[in-house]
Formats: sequence, C-alpha cells, structure tokens
Amino acid sequence: MYAKLIFIGLCLCLAERNVAESSPQAATGQRVQTVTSTQAPNEQPKQEVLSALRAIERDTVAKSAVPVLLPSDIRDFEERRVTVDDMYYSAFFKDKTRSVSVQGSRLKTEYPGLRESDEGKTRLRSTEGFVTESEAIWTASWNEFGAAYLLSLECSKPNDKRCESEDHVLKLVNSLVYVGGGKTAAHVAPRTVPDVAAAATTPPSFNPPGQLLTGSGQGRVDARVYSPDMLFPIEKKPAYANSQVYNPGGNLGPPGEQCDPRNYSFPWWDNFCETRDRATPMCPTGKGHQGQDIRPSTCEKDKHFVVSATDGTVTHIGEYSVFITAPDTTQYRYLHMSNVEVKLHDKVTKGSHIGRVSNVFTAATTIHLHFEIFQNIAGQYRHVPPYTSLVSAYQRLP
Repeated sequence: MYAKLIFIGLCLCLAERNVAESSPQAATGQRVQTVTSTQAPNEQPKQEVLSALRAIERDTVAKSAVPVLLPSDIRDFEERRVTVDDMYYSAFFKDKTRSVSVQGSRLKTEYPGLRESDEGKTRLRSTEGFVTESEAIWTASWNEFGAAYLLSLECSKPNDKRCESEDHVLKLVNSLVYVGGGKTAAHVAPRTVPDVAAAATTPPSFNPPGQLLTGSGQGRVDARVYSPDMLFPIEKKPAYANSQVYNPGGNLGPPGEQCDPRNYSFPWWDNFCETRDRATPMCPTGKGHQGQDIRPSTCEKDKHFVVSATDGTVTHIGEYSVFITAPDTTQYRYLHMSNVEVKLHDKVTKGSHIGRVSNVFTAATTIHLHFEIFQNIAGQYRHVPPYTSLVSAYQRLP
C-alpha cells in the first residue's frame, strides 16, 4: 500500500532544489483505461507489401483489431516480422544498418489533470503527431483510424545521416501503407483504475520525484506511479538511480571516474527531465532525458542481470536496445545491455533475464541501464516519468 506523497516540505525547499516551479502533478482521482473503436481505412490492403511477409504473419495481420500499417519498402529489409496481440500489433524490420519497429495500440490511458507541453509536435500523415530522439533512437507517434501508433528508428553505426535528424523517421512514417486488420472487435467497457501515488521518498535512500542534481535541469514534480505493478529491471540490490552526465565520469560532472564511489551511493536522483535537446512534453521545459539511468551494485560491466519489468512480448531488438510490450500496450525500453538473452517475439515473464548491464552504444557511455516507459496517453504514445515506478518496484525487492 502506497502512502500519499507529501509536497509541503518539498515546496519549502524549491529554492535549494532543482525542481519545477509549476504546480506538482498529484496522483488524485482515478485513471481510466479505454479500448478505443478502430476502423480500417476505406481502401484495399497493399497486397504487394503484405506478400513480403510469411504466410502465418499474413494470416495474423488479417485478425488484428488495429489497422496494420507497414513501411512500403519492407522488401529492402532482411528481417521482416509481425506479431498481433489483443490490444496491439507490432512489426519489426532490420537490415545491416538500421532497425525499425512499428506498434499500433487500441488501449489508451487517461490521467485526470495531466499536463504536458506542445514540444515535439509536428505534422505527419495529414495529422498532428510527435517526433523525438532518445539515445540516437528516433521515435514518431500519432493517432490514426482511432489507434495510437509508434514508429522507432535505430541506426547500427555512428554518424549515420538517417539518425542525425528527424527527416528519415518522418520519411518512414509517411511511407506507411495499410496492409490489413482493423476488424470489428467486441466492445470493452472503460476500466477505472486507481491513480496510484508514490510512496514517500524520504532521504537518505531516495530523493523526491522531480529533484535533479543542481544545475542539471528542471524536474517534473509528479507523484503518479505510471507502472505500479512493474518489477525493478535490475535483478539484485543495491542499485543506484542517478545521472551519468552530471556525476563523476560524466562529461558535465565533477572530476572523477565512472567508478567513483559517489556514483554507487544513495540517495537516488530523478533524471527524467535532465537537460537534453530532446522533445519531452512531460518535462516543464518541453525537453529532457526521457528515461532514468540506473547503475548496478558495482562498476563491472557484463555482470549484473537486467530482467523484464513485466510480462510481455519482445517487440524490438536493435544494436543496443530491447523493447518489451506489455499486454496493456505499455512499452518498456532497455538500453546499453550486453549478452542479450531474448529473441524477437519471445514471450517473457516478469523477472526473465533479458541481458546484462553494460555500456553498449554507438558512442562512449558509462556502465548503466537506460530505462524508458512509453504509454498510450489519451490516444498518443508518450514517454512517461519512470522514477516513481522504479522507487516503488525497488522497495518491493527482497
């Protein structure tokens, strides 16, 4: 059972803490999960694209409740895979230089009083969408046919021009064609779920949500636990949530190395809204880090297990990333791992080993797990703050 986060003391300390000056986002009332009504477009499926899939996947596409959109050039990819679940479909394409995944969801979550900026909004596919970049992975999200769509692009080599701007991901989004699905599905009544509040984050173990290292950005004071049932993604305690950039060993941190004992100590620090030039609508400035960095118990790479935070399906495996989609269509992203133990479209259970904490990337980085959560918020996918979910999950570890 979670206690309500008390903001009074926090507000008195705003002058000393690097947190947002706007009103805190309290977890009040109920959140509502709704299965949206989707409708296939008034056009015939593109058979020339559909025929590039295996027969079993073509049959799966026809059964999808969400209209299935795929890139028109999928024959250019060596790996072409599609999976369909009750609430979503997911497709993955890979060649020697890039990985592309597409996901469509018909389950949306609405939080009372949720606020976000317009940062990253743009026009795509004749509608208003959202484009951002995180750890050199470009992602676009939008709503079409009553469903929320998410397309991600990851390049396997540094300095690939296609991952240096939004141009290529927009090109991919605008190339998507309808290949089937969108059948009439049984009506599912909206489900009201308690809007869980974070447990009180009392020093010395955890700083409050939205409290960033001094000079590292403006945090989002948000008491919501966006994934209340998730498992902590590193198998064993202790683990340390903090900044890789503004701590010792980081390029904007104080003198020291990444194995400095200060990096492997409490308290935890939220760094979802840490200063980056990445569109992040749920941050006060509209830009941020988009995830939470977590160090394992020791400064040793390729040793500490990363585990699945949820039951779900592996829907993307890139050069340095693994995405797992839960049955409620929430997507969990795990970056910089080595020794990846899962395969595309594996069904995983909460706690399954998926890799080991490392520093795999197209550029230099420290030994850590970069962890992100994407949710279909009111009909469009967004990064949501993972910090409170991680605190709650960590406190449940034995």
